Amino acid sequence: MTADDREEPGSPVPPLELRGISKSFGSTHALTDVDLVVRPGEVLCLVGENGAGKSTLGKIVAGLERPDAGELRLGGETLPRLTPRSAIDHGIGIVSQEVDVISSVSVAENLFLGDEATHGPLVDWRTMQRVTGELAALFGVELDPTAIVETLSPAQKQLVQILRALRREARIIVFDESSSSLGGAERSRLHAMIRQLASKGVAVVYVSHILEEVFEIGDRAAVLKDGRLVAVHDVRDITADTLIKEMVGRDEASYFSRLRAGAVGDVGLRIQHYSGRGVTDVDLEVRHGEILGFGGLVGAGRSELADLLFGVSRRTSGRLVLDGVEITPRSPAQAIERGICMLTEERQRTGLLRGRSVSENISVVRSERAGAFLRGERSLATRMSSQLQIASRGVDQDVTTLSGGNQQKVLLARWLAVERASVFILDEPTKGVDIGAKHEIYRLVEALAANGCIIILISSDLPELLSLSDRIAVMRKGRVVAVVPAAKATEESLVKEFIGVAAA
Repeated sequence: MTADDREEPGSPVPPLELRGISKSFGSTHALTDVDLVVRPGEVLCLVGENGAGKSTLGKIVAGLERPDAGELRLGGETLPRLTPRSAIDHGIGIVSQEVDVISSVSVAENLFLGDEATHGPLVDWRTMQRVTGELAALFGVELDPTAIVETLSPAQKQLVQILRALRREARIIVFDESSSSLGGAERSRLHAMIRQLASKGVAVVYVSHILEEVFEIGDRAAVLKDGRLVAVHDVRDITADTLIKEMVGRDEASYFSRLRAGAVGDVGLRIQHYSGRGVTDVDLEVRHGEILGFGGLVGAGRSELADLLFGVSRRTSGRLVLDGVEITPRSPAQAIERGICMLTEERQRTGLLRGRSVSENISVVRSERAGAFLRGERSLATRMSSQLQIASRGVDQDVTTLSGGNQQKVLLARWLAVERASVFILDEPTKGVDIGAKHEIYRLVEALAANGCIIILISSDLPELLSLSDRIAVMRKGRVVAVVPAAKATEESLVKEFIGVAAA
């Protein structure tokens, strides 16, 4: 089936149609002109790589995001701009990856939140508990209506979300990566409930990066790539290889050509049995002049590892050794003192000094290490701005008024100004920047490696990961499951490693 998923004349009116849906976040086009039909009693799976737009599309259906263009039709009628409340009123529910429940109250109270049953002026607790129990029994779920939600397991909290949607008589339910934190038995229970919902005529939109789930519960699969809908298939007609090829297919223009690759020095950094929040027993070596890429799905543990290495998060075990000397940091300040720098994924939240000048943002680390305000701050910032070609009205300009690419170059300049910096952890270094700035950043990274620095590159952009890296460490569920030479990897082979699908 083509990406144009329009119903044939004479078909029953589908419960939900999306027409021309587009959504951007700054310069990033999350969705572009998506047409899709959701049918009653089916499980429609949305698949794609990280950043393909699948969760954004699910959130638009649930009223959590507003499209910039396009329309949603419910039962053939165009909906006004949806909000979470109006989506509920129209029979649309969502079961989120980040469990959306109130932990301090009971299961029954969560199901009736904002719509409590009453008897006269009083809340009718007995009715709320009875209805909750009946709903749970209908789906063969053991759940005490009076239990406080914070005492429940992650799987039980997911059940609370599902029952809440059913209590509100949802006709369409979006499951957004809802199984990502569940074990095998819990996931099977979730799948059974979803099939039961579909059998009762509920339309299910299932967002997942686990392709096995598509074939276990899906009726159709819609493939998103770079924010565009590229195909819609009946699941019985395809294989996992079909989906992977459509998810990653790209032309050569997406790739960057390194001027230098492969000439690396001796082992410089040893990450020895690192464990901590979201990370288990990572043991790797990185050479001077090497760019070691880290790939994996969202939640695989890549950013969590970066936080451990930079001393942001507390490790439970492990050592970091640089050129034979242990440098394991307990804080970012210690990491910087020992030559480790980190470009964070969320530059607005954890990178930039918002409301401060370009000059202050570039020199802040050197100023703090000197123990006083750096006298040559403006001179340093002017020199670094020229070196990195940062487009601004001058170093006194508020950094938040710069483009995303220039903001990212300001943060790179901050770390390049640090004396004795030799290890650079770059977490999604080109996220939200335009193609021109992207290639400038690539050249800077390449130059650092050519000067013998050790580069740890975390990226969800597969062409970026393959183009820049010498080797790629694949993470899954907090562990490094494979390390492959970038020259021998392809997008398809990496995606198979990310999701744990055996190569054909």
